[in-house]
Amino acid sequence: MVTEVGQAAFEQLYTQIAGNTYVQPWYHEIENLRKDHRGYVYWKGIQVDHYSFDKYEDAHEAALELADRCRTLEMLGIPVSTAHQAWWYDELVSAVTSN
Repeated sequence: MVTEVGQAAFEQLYTQIAGNTYVQPWYHEIENLRKDHRGYVYWKGIQVDHYSFDKYEDAHEAALELADRCRTLEMLGIPVSTAHQAWWYDELVSAVTSN
């Protein structure tokens, strides 16, 4: 059974989707970070990671760190990608900032 609040929320969501005005919310309220239903995390539409945390706190901490890495890469002019933020981040940032 759905509560009145739940029904209202569903109707609002349906109206947004049907009217093509739905916008997926930011992941953990971090601007430019989104997560799809399969666990893939995106920065400005670019897939950058995959999350499957059990605890909200762990996911939130990881999301904050991921966003920081993506912002840093952008600031340094390095393309944001899974490889750059996950595997080569330290080397790339070190190489760019040591010059």
